[in-house]
Amino acid sequence: MCGIFAYASAVPQPRTQVLETLLQGLERLEYRGYDSAGIAVDAAPHDGGAKGAGGEAPGSLVFRSQGKIASLRAHVAAEADARSLDKEATLAGQVGIAHTRWATHGAPSARNAHPHVSDSDSQDFVVVHNGIITNYKALKQLLESKGVEFLSDTDTEVVPKLAKYYYDLAKASGTTLCFIEVVTEVVRSLEGAYALLFKSLHFPGELVGCKRGSPLILAIKSGEAAPQAPGGVNGVAAAASAPSVPAAATASAPPQLYGMHSGSFSLSRHHEAASGDEYYLSSDASAVVEHTKSVIVLEDDQLVHLHGGAFAIYRFERDAHGLLREGSLPTKMKHAIQQLELEAEQIMKGSYEHFMAKEINEQPESLKSTMRGRVFAGAESVGGNWADVSPPSPGAAIDDALSSPTAAQMGALTALAQRKRVHLGGVADFLPTIRRSRRLVLVGCGTSYHACLAARPALEEFTGIPVSLELASDIADRACPIMRDDTCIFV
Repeated sequence: MCGIFAYASAVPQPRTQVLETLLQGLERLEYRGYDSAGIAVDAAPHDGGAKGAGGEAPGSLVFRSQGKIASLRAHVAAEADARSLDKEATLAGQVGIAHTRWATHGAPSARNAHPHVSDSDSQDFVVVHNGIITNYKALKQLLESKGVEFLSDTDTEVVPKLAKYYYDLAKASGTTLCFIEVVTEVVRSLEGAYALLFKSLHFPGELVGCKRGSPLILAIKSGEAAPQAPGGVNGVAAAASAPSVPAAATASAPPQLYGMHSGSFSLSRHHEAASGDEYYLSSDASAVVEHTKSVIVLEDDQLVHLHGGAFAIYRFERDAHGLLREGSLPTKMKHAIQQLELEAEQIMKGSYEHFMAKEINEQPESLKSTMRGRVFAGAESVGGNWADVSPPSPGAAIDDALSSPTAAQMGALTALAQRKRVHLGGVADFLPTIRRSRRLVLVGCGTSYHACLAARPALEEFTGIPVSLELASDIADRACPIMRDDTCIFV
């Protein structure tokens, strides 16, 4: 698990502000990985930044270091001084991307830290990634056979190098690709789980993000935005959720370039943002809530394109085998802007020495919030009202917070369940199926698995159906037998 973050602004911003925004975003995501980190920001003309062979606009300044975000912050300051970079340089349409890493491929080191670049000279494409590219070895062998040199041990490095490969291949044939077309061809070649952020010297001021299996949200900040009700929806109605598709089939053939035609892709925007809009892309809402509460949660196979203070969202179309349709380009789709209910204070340590103590002390209130809207009790009930169910107050001692539920609490919950005052909206539609089941299978990993352990006795008592547990990491690998009359619940 890694954390990725991006910041894009259509109005001139001092470089110090862009750097600080990226570093603060990574600090909020550091729980997702802390063995190395890096950022990439736009270079200014007088920085001597990377330029393309054709003398294109300045590329990116990339900073990477081993260790936590504090180490990266010190490294950025030292590098800026050593290279005499103008920290107060103000550029229009700045784009920055950032990454904090939990190593999966390659040891923790600055060499393996993100962002990764397509080439060390011009850095045509720069990418950060959360997830695992399962077919990276085949892609790496293909690119190495084309003379491409790799500098890290990671699976991610194939992504920017594929982007450059496709861009150069199309250019050599007389076709100029737009940014979305380049990313589409890269995604067409990938297998696995990913959330990806791209920036490129060929497309200054543009940022592209896409996801499949890993989380990614777009946060929108506008100085002219009208007040919105918490939890409400702005703009047009959300598009209907697309049915899930199977994982991409294993491709034995090397990546190919499909259906590229100059001018074949419409970049019209669904949402024309007001001047001065700022955008954030993040693995988690905790990194954006201090900036704005207006977000769009991207779904699998969606792509977001940011440019010139505007954004558009597209969806990739896959065939029955889970592959992108040959020659297809993503189609523009409608979207809904949601309002976060998370407060900035909730992601801060507050008076606690560390986050673990904070999380332990917040468990009673978290449990109460979880039951709110799901456990209903009327004033007329005896021994089955909300007060009997409520856990200790948030200020209770840690030992109290960790103690087992009292007999009164369990009795109250049982009474509520018997009177059908417990309503689980996500489960209610499947009650007929669950009642006919001979077994419930709970699937989870980490804390989710332990939550399943805690819930099993109550589920068996309330339903009278045997409950078994499965680790999510094992159930696919060992081909666990699931019968037709089993009900699986993935936590």
